[in-house]
Amino acid sequence: MTSLDSDPLHARYLFACELAKAGAELAFRFYQQRGSLAVDHKGHDLQDVVSIADKQVEEFVKQQIVNAFPQDGFLGEESGAQLPEAPILWVVDPIDGTSCFLNGLHTWCLSLAIVADGEPVIGVVYDPNHQEIFHALKGHGAWLNETPIAPHPAGTVKEGVMGVGTSHRVTAGGLPAVPRRAAQRWRHVCAQRVRRPDERLGGGRTLNRLLRTAHEPVGCPARAGADARGRGADE
Repeated sequence: MTSLDSDPLHARYLFACELAKAGAELAFRFYQQRGSLAVDHKGHDLQDVVSIADKQVEEFVKQQIVNAFPQDGFLGEESGAQLPEAPILWVVDPIDGTSCFLNGLHTWCLSLAIVADGEPVIGVVYDPNHQEIFHALKGHGAWLNETPIAPHPAGTVKEGVMGVGTSHRVTAGGLPAVPRRAAQRWRHVCAQRVRRPDERLGGGRTLNRLLRTAHEPVGCPARAGADARGRGADE
């Protein structure tokens, strides 16, 4: 057995990837019957919706985590926190993109992260519509399925195709840039770990700094050796 095999974070990483797939497959079954789902609104925002699918998928994911790692904490989009002060905290959005989900669009996923001692160390995003899993473990790179991923090599938007609303494709190498509000586009801790396999997007910076109110009209990943701030990467 290697040291990686015995690493408790690596064990959780492997478990998280399998769990994300299982949870997303459950969500996809709901997606196929979305017209019959009960839907509620959160507060007065008609775009902020939650369905029975969100709740049941989150409960499924939560129970799997509790059974496998009862000492770990849990923070869910729908059910809130359980053992939030635990050294290892699982953060779950069971259906990331519920409005798209309910309207028959394919742009939704299951997002899952693990935070250890306050730092995101594992991120898993599974898209069941395209059978794509984005996953990363701190210190071991980021992957799309079994393929290592990295930012698009373009230094300017003239060197590639510009995408709108598909910001996850920037650091997967698919797009050089997307227009966005930095604080809103990159707020999810799940994707944060996937987006920074080599720490280029933050190093030891805190999550609060990533979440601050900021406006950047265009985000373009830095080339190797270039100044990330000058290229529009998140600070």
